[in-house]
Amino acid sequence: MYPKPRQVQRVSVPLILDSLDVLCCSETGSGKTAAFLIPIIAMCMQRKAEKAFISEPNTPFAVIIGPTRELIHQIFEQALKFTQNTGITVSKLYGEYAVRSNTREIENGCDLLITTPGRFHHFFTDDLLNLRNINFLVFDEGDTMLEKDFLEVIEPVIKHRNFPRKGYYQTLFFSATFGEYMIRAATRFMRRKKSASVLSKKCSTNKLCMQEFQRVPKEERLEALKTFLDSKMSEVNMDSSKLPRILIFVNSQSFCDELTKILQSFGFGVIGIRGNYAQNLRLEAFEGFRDKRYPIMVSTDLCSKGIDIKDIEVVINYELPYYIDTYIYRVGRVGRIREGQCLSFVDPDLNKFIVPKILQVLQVANHPVSSNFDEIVEECQRIVDDPSDGFDVFFDETTAETTAIQRGF
Repeated sequence: MYPKPRQVQRVSVPLILDSLDVLCCSETGSGKTAAFLIPIIAMCMQRKAEKAFISEPNTPFAVIIGPTRELIHQIFEQALKFTQNTGITVSKLYGEYAVRSNTREIENGCDLLITTPGRFHHFFTDDLLNLRNINFLVFDEGDTMLEKDFLEVIEPVIKHRNFPRKGYYQTLFFSATFGEYMIRAATRFMRRKKSASVLSKKCSTNKLCMQEFQRVPKEERLEALKTFLDSKMSEVNMDSSKLPRILIFVNSQSFCDELTKILQSFGFGVIGIRGNYAQNLRLEAFEGFRDKRYPIMVSTDLCSKGIDIKDIEVVINYELPYYIDTYIYRVGRVGRIREGQCLSFVDPDLNKFIVPKILQVLQVANHPVSSNFDEIVEECQRIVDDPSDGFDVFFDETTAETTAIQRGF
């Protein structure tokens, strides 16, 4: 699967195998999922061989928590590949998956349990899970999992008397973004003298993504998008089956539906997806996009974090996000294996706060910046007195691309 270990794997895997708690921040598409799955699987195999861990129904060796059903399903599928012929069982827990079926699945084996916070809390409080023997607690998209809404669901489980005390299991946080505040929040769950941080200075936008910016007033965005899609159709001689996969981001669920219908009326092969779709509709949308029945997908930020759809070639920010972390995640949907393109429509009046932050992120990653983007930035700077307010680059810009430092919290 990997011809050679990626940088994040070369650094993180030995730390995990050395029984350290690890906080890892590395760019999207850098191989973080394998960086925690491989050592967990190796240690589970070892402890089974030593009879230090014995598989039992409803009793996981490791719990991996992520924010969305799609991400959980994706990690589950990856874990199944890695555990073939190892004797290790993998199960998943998430909402809108029938509770009775879910219960049968974990009864059949859940050495690795991959779950969303809500279903994890539900099964634990209903005594459907035995967590006394866990060896690993993993937070994927760790900065998101530390947000208040998720933490209020997860923390009561961790503090429960039937959950092992800190120090009896390893805690791992993995994400593509980690601000200073979230790093401090994560350390509450980690051991003071047995932990390490892996912080990539390129924990920013993906180097394989060519980023373009087009100054487009809000009222002209639809025409600009149609022109772009028409040009792509012309490149493939109007054969939509040959279109590259194009992912279009918007900021609201209602507009996601609206834009999807408008593009469908233009004759484009488009599917939409948003957070409050039923699970079967979400899976159908992803499958239609993956197999190119619909080469174009309109999405809210449901698709921005963690989702790995192969061969997305183009991301379009029809509406730029409000936060720089979200921009980083959106851009990370392309350039995961081969070079991709991200086109952002920019209205300086509406996007005056995010544009200077994008510039700083591009500078950290040494991305070339086109002259037209410089002009857009200057226009935003004329509108905002202090465009850098509230943004800190916390990565250590030393000679190494990635550093692992021993922590003493």
